[in-house]
Amino acid sequence: MARELARQQIDVEVITCGPVLPEAGPAAGLDDVVRTHYLPAACRRWPWTGHGNALFRTIKALERPVGRTVLHDTGLWLATNHACAAAARALKLPLVLSPRGMLSPWALKYRGFKKRLAWMTYQRRDLSTVTLMHATSNQEALELAALGFGQPITVIPNGVELPPTHTRSEQRTRCDANGAGERIVLFLSRLHPKKGLMDLIRAWAKLRPVGWRVVIGGGGDESIRAEIQRALRFHGLSEKFTLIGEVHDSGKWELYQSADLFVLPSQSENFGLVIAEALASGVPVVTTRHTPWEDLNEYRCGWWIEPGPDALQNALRQAMALSDTDRHHMGENGRRLIESRYTWPNAATRMRAAYEWLLGSAEKPAFVR
Repeated sequence: MARELARQQIDVEVITCGPVLPEAGPAAGLDDVVRTHYLPAACRRWPWTGHGNALFRTIKALERPVGRTVLHDTGLWLATNHACAAAARALKLPLVLSPRGMLSPWALKYRGFKKRLAWMTYQRRDLSTVTLMHATSNQEALELAALGFGQPITVIPNGVELPPTHTRSEQRTRCDANGAGERIVLFLSRLHPKKGLMDLIRAWAKLRPVGWRVVIGGGGDESIRAEIQRALRFHGLSEKFTLIGEVHDSGKWELYQSADLFVLPSQSENFGLVIAEALASGVPVVTTRHTPWEDLNEYRCGWWIEPGPDALQNALRQAMALSDTDRHHMGENGRRLIESRYTWPNAATRMRAAYEWLLGSAEKPAFVR
């Protein structure tokens, strides 16, 4: 978003924490087009005393035109988020907040005691001073409105980078001319309880399809990985599931293009970027109604189902019963959906319009509620 806004002649400056691990390097792809300010990695952690002052001083030192500056924060609960809200109040800057799904009912219940404590001590007040909420879907907008704070909400989906023109038929070499061989169901996301991997394992255990296997890509807590492996051993599925660990940008597009079907049976998503990337790669998708992807039905590029292993088993059965040609046509429908609705230039144009309205230099856009 920062990169695309800069290309639209907006002066964008990014303030971020340095990497937790030295080998991770700086924020990739920003320094070439956007001035980026790095705070110490410790700024992510509580207590925020001192860290908040570092953020405040950085914002205050920016050469910003009076009445033409917006502070835009991402996420909740961290010391940096609290410091950002405090800085907006002190400097009298309009504050845009992108919660990124962190205020969904599922997210609020996860580790609920800590969040209730944070809510009472600082988070509720911080949210009450936000000028404009940014939701990435209609579903997330309804969740934000239900909290009752009353600020306007803008609905602007994430953009998606389009992969190079793909030749999936050439890359799928596991199946011979008669269709023999294994086809791939891909799961690509961080390993986390809300992502629904246990539902996928249970559905697969009931279905046990012949000629298919699952590839799981994504990093996460080692305890979650161990739990997944225990479940696979219990159901006798260890040979049908391959865990490949964290996948970096350099390899993700090849991974998408090697897949015949993408599955994300998530319990909560404000957007689901991996779903958009799979569609952009021409792969049909199976996901739940706890993600904002009703477009799958409208564009006939996947299955938008109720959560749980039974509905997932039924959707997998339908998807696997299709011919390679039919799944390919669904994948092409998905690519057209992304090209028409979910590109970064389009997202940045809408965000710019929301900023201009917030600063009083434009009419309220239709996508602001």
